[in-house]
Amino acid sequence: MEFCRPTKDEFCRLSDQGNLIPVTRRLLADQETPLTAYRKIRGQGESFLFESVEGGEHLGRYSFVGSKPRGMIRQTGNTVEWIEDGQVRETYRVVGRAGDQAEGEVRDGLEVVEKVLSNYKPVDVDGQPRFTGGALGFVGHEFIHDIEPVVPRPPEDELGTPTICFIIADQLLVFD
Repeated sequence: MEFCRPTKDEFCRLSDQGNLIPVTRRLLADQETPLTAYRKIRGQGESFLFESVEGGEHLGRYSFVGSKPRGMIRQTGNTVEWIEDGQVRETYRVVGRAGDQAEGEVRDGLEVVEKVLSNYKPVDVDGQPRFTGGALGFVGHEFIHDIEPVVPRPPEDELGTPTICFIIADQLLVFD
């Protein structure tokens, strides 16, 4: 019961529409659940498990498990880093204003998320889940300072938690 989609010819045709094309392989997983799969891969770096729930009680169709992200965007204080393969590739300074920014300056960390995602043009493939990867993460409450500079940034972060942290996921296990 194993097959891959799209075929090589279909993939080449789809590449005219974008550069992020889901390639799927169907596997029989009658002894596997999203949670057991997550437990097996979670030690391989950043990872996630999204269980689909609709309306608070009804299970949705898909559950998503992922690890080994393509990269990470992390903001700590006024510094935003784009990290790929464990190496800081680009560093930006948050200036909190839109408009005339110098090289390496951004209005906030979400601008870096937008910049990274703008490199990808996803292609919708019939019969595939709509979510095939992207930016997954969180925005901490300290981020309000970047939007409303009159709100002071907390003086110290005892936990060392980033203000923003997103992984760029492009390898998923999808349970249907």
